[in-house]
Amino acid sequence: MIKVCYSKKDKETYTFRQVFDFLRDHLSNVEEIYCDGSLSEQDTLLICQVLTDNPGKVNLRTFSLPNNDLTINSAERIARMLLINSSIRRLDLRHNLLGPNGLSALMQPLLTNNSSLKSMILENNRLSHKSCTHLSILLRDANIEELDLANNKIGVKGIKEIAPHVGRTLKKLHLARNSLRTRGVKILAKSLEGNRNHHLQFLDLTNNQMGTQGMSALSDWLLIHHETQLKRLWLGCNDFGPSCGAIWSSIFEYNSTLVEVRLGGNQLGNDGIVALSEGIKNNHSLQVIELNWNQISDVGAVALATALRTNGALRVVDLSGNQIFQRGSVALAQSLPYNVTLKELHMADNLMDDDSAKAFADVLSERHCVLEKLYWDQNPRMSLSGFKMLENSTHFRRNVRQWFTPRLVEKIENSQVNCLNWMSKRYICDLEIIKLSSILCNDKNIHSLSTVYLGGSNITSKGSEVLSEWIRSSECCLKRLVFRCTSIGDAGVRAIAEALESNVSLQVLALTECNIASQGANYLGRALMENETLHRLNLASNRIGVDGLRAILGGIQHSKAVLALNVSSNEIYISKKSDLWDLLASSSIQELSFRHNKIDDDVIIEFLYSLREECHVERLDFSENDISEKGSW
Repeated sequence: MIKVCYSKKDKETYTFRQVFDFLRDHLSNVEEIYCDGSLSEQDTLLICQVLTDNPGKVNLRTFSLPNNDLTINSAERIARMLLINSSIRRLDLRHNLLGPNGLSALMQPLLTNNSSLKSMILENNRLSHKSCTHLSILLRDANIEELDLANNKIGVKGIKEIAPHVGRTLKKLHLARNSLRTRGVKILAKSLEGNRNHHLQFLDLTNNQMGTQGMSALSDWLLIHHETQLKRLWLGCNDFGPSCGAIWSSIFEYNSTLVEVRLGGNQLGNDGIVALSEGIKNNHSLQVIELNWNQISDVGAVALATALRTNGALRVVDLSGNQIFQRGSVALAQSLPYNVTLKELHMADNLMDDDSAKAFADVLSERHCVLEKLYWDQNPRMSLSGFKMLENSTHFRRNVRQWFTPRLVEKIENSQVNCLNWMSKRYICDLEIIKLSSILCNDKNIHSLSTVYLGGSNITSKGSEVLSEWIRSSECCLKRLVFRCTSIGDAGVRAIAEALESNVSLQVLALTECNIASQGANYLGRALMENETLHRLNLASNRIGVDGLRAILGGIQHSKAVLALNVSSNEIYISKKSDLWDLLASSSIQELSFRHNKIDDDVIIEFLYSLREECHVERLDFSENDISEKGSW
């Protein structure tokens, strides 16, 4: 079956005539028409006409025309189409200009010839209480399962009309932003309370200014029918004060069907959250709760953290837009290891600082923490360092799920992995290296891992320092180690160099684009004096300079072990009559790459004349330097 979609963006590629011709030619295979903000009233009339003229071909199930400024004229044409085609199950006319008269035009075919209609979306259509007389009949006589009246103005009079029939077949009811207020919500709650067999599973009463009394009326229904079929309840922006916390505590304690509750944009405050948290402690059904923008500070956050330690159902908690500082953030972080269900926590737009970030980062790096998503943006008291800690820890959580899995850990521990190539892994950081090092250091029987490739700017000196603990151990079997495009710097190289002094297995070491300066090269030079197994050293794309090169060559000359050296792109400028050539000529080096440095004709000629008969150099690469034909020759 075919879905025909035509939006404002599509108008840049296709004309309406092209879309219309396609629809007409494939009418019998079209199951859904979706035209968002792309039709004029005349276009709508043409679509309805072709559907009306070909009733035998039409198998349409969904008819969606949102954001098209449709008026009563379009409604009348849609009504004629509906009168002939009774296969439509979903009618979506949100964000148009139907008004009471347009809705009235639609009612006759819906009541007489459309028993298959299940979903009717009329959000933002300038409907008033006058429209609800028709809707009441529709709810009474048809088998509607979803009705969306959000962002209209049906008010108390309107809800009084439709409330008696809400529970008959309706499963989803959207009444957000309809000025129901306390009285209207009481009318709806009373109707639902009197209908024990209602089918309602979703109720949206967002932004209706119901207040505490309206919430109390809803709670009477939810507590009397605590095993109601209602699963999702949206009540954001309804002027709930702290006293509503106790109401919600009772609901969460006794109701066993609610799985999602949205309470954002109210004024529950700390007192309300403290009371509400008591009900959450032992609730076994609620999976999603939104408490954003509720004037919650550390006191409320600590109470909720205590509840999370024992709650065994919540999967998503939204606390964004509050005033939660360090104490509350740390308490929430410390509750995570005790919670086995929470997958998503929203902490954006709060007052978290770097200590808060560290508390969350430490917990997220633990294997038994099950949290998958943490949102922390727009916390003005947190520095870039704090943001970086949280970013790395959340990436680590994702990597543990995607590729650094328990299965890989098991293979490493059982010596079934010879090579780890993490060069292409996205967002790798120190945490992955710390975990790997812990595995390698704690298990003395791992003898198969011979090659490790590591890359990524989030790898710092901390990662290399931890890995060096394994490199210096007698159990290390590593032969090839590659760091590329990292931020380990001189401090990270120092740890590797100190490990090299006692290492007896490493043969190839590459530290390219690792922000190494002359000081880092000095550390390596001293290590090379002691190491007798390293044969290939690649330091390309750093900035060791001529002093760093002198230190490296001095170490190589002493040990006679390194056979290949790559110092390309290292800001090396060698003057005439340099002692470096003597160091090189008397070393063990057979391959030398000196690309993209600052070598000119005079220096290269001097180098060539300085080569002695006993020099071992077999391959030279001085390309991309300041060498003319004279030097090349």
